[in-house]
Amino acid sequence: MQAKASRLDIPPSDVIKAIEVILKTFRVIPFYTEKIITLAHKLKELIEDYMDRIILATAIAAGESLITEDSRILSIKDGIRQKYNIQIKTYKDLA
Repeated sequence: MQAKASRLDIPPSDVIKAIEVILKTFRVIPFYTEKIITLAHKLKELIEDYMDRIILATAIAAGESLITEDSRILSIKDGIRQKYNIQIKTYKDLA
C-alpha cells in the first residue's frame, strides 16, 4: 500500500491513517512465512509482479477471499478459485 500511495503522491499522513484503520479492522497476516513464499514462487507463471504474487499467496495460505482491483489477478480469478478454493472479488462485489 505504501508503494502505491507513493506513486499516487498520497500524503504520508493519509497513508498513516489508512494503515491505522486497516490494523484496527482486519487481521494482518505476515507475508514472510515459508508457505507464502513457496506459493508466491509457484504463482510466478501466472503473475509477473512479485508483490501481487505475495498478496495472492497470502490470501491462499490463509484460505481467505481477496478483494482487489488488480486487473491481472482478476483475469485469473476463476482458475485461482478452482485450484485454491478462494474467492477473488472487487470492491463493487461488496456493495
